[in-house]
Amino acid sequence: MWLLALLALAHQPARPGSVTPIPTAGLSAAPFTTKDGKKGWRITLPGGRALATPAVTDGTVFIGGGFGGHEFYAFDAESGKPRWAIRVSDDGPTAAVVAEGRVVFNTESCTIFVVDARTGREVWSRWLGDPLMSQPAVAGGTVFMAYPSAGGHRLIALSLEDGKTRWEAPIKGDIVSAPVIEKDGVYLATNDGTVYKFQRESGKLLWKEGMHATSAPFIDEKGEVHVARGEARGAERYEALQRLSGASGAAVGAPRARKKAEYLEPEVQRHSAYASQNAKEDSSVGFGGGAPAAAAAPAAEANLGQ
Repeated sequence: MWLLALLALAHQPARPGSVTPIPTAGLSAAPFTTKDGKKGWRITLPGGRALATPAVTDGTVFIGGGFGGHEFYAFDAESGKPRWAIRVSDDGPTAAVVAEGRVVFNTESCTIFVVDARTGREVWSRWLGDPLMSQPAVAGGTVFMAYPSAGGHRLIALSLEDGKTRWEAPIKGDIVSAPVIEKDGVYLATNDGTVYKFQRESGKLLWKEGMHATSAPFIDEKGEVHVARGEARGAERYEALQRLSGASGAAVGAPRARKKAEYLEPEVQRHSAYASQNAKEDSSVGFGGGAPAAAAAPAAEANLGQ
């Protein structure tokens, strides 16, 4: 009976989040002019939170209300006039990706949302896992996202149209920044430092390399992969740029542009003002005791320093 119960749990349908329109009357952009004569606008969002990077597409600015917030906004890029505003059921919206008339973002606490870019109306949403610490990517009508499951982290490919699963594959942890899509490849670096390449359509693993990667990969016009990597030299940490074969993942040449990287030391990070601010913000959303086990935080700290 216990085994049957576990199997039933594993096949439960993905539960959605919720999206509610909210008034925009209190959102007013103030114009300004820079010293060299450039005109712009500024707007103060409720909550006073640090904001993720905005996305700007087809004359519209899309931005979430910050870590701990539930709001997401669309503004006219020319005037700052609000186009729409919504409140989602989970907090901490990421920077958004805009594709095919859809705005895609996930929340720190578990859910990926897809809304209509023109109206903010929900297209679909899906609870994936807690916590979600990276950003989605979109290409060819497919959304790519990492999430923690009972058996470890996975990379999932979802239909942009309806959220149905196209494929899933195991990975060693959450992703540095976001997946990178180039032609038929999905490239990513996990927080423990492993670099992967998957086939975009099928999810087949083409290669993976454990190499203490400390950045998302970049793919050049020749199809070669470039990624920052951490190195230990005695008691000191360094960071360098490594080139990899796009076909096999094998290192091409020696690391370049090596520099000292004290910020990769966990002890340095623990005593920084940034770490103090992180702890304060974590406490504000229920993580005062530290990250949940599903975050695989120790592996991230060992590789990235935090």
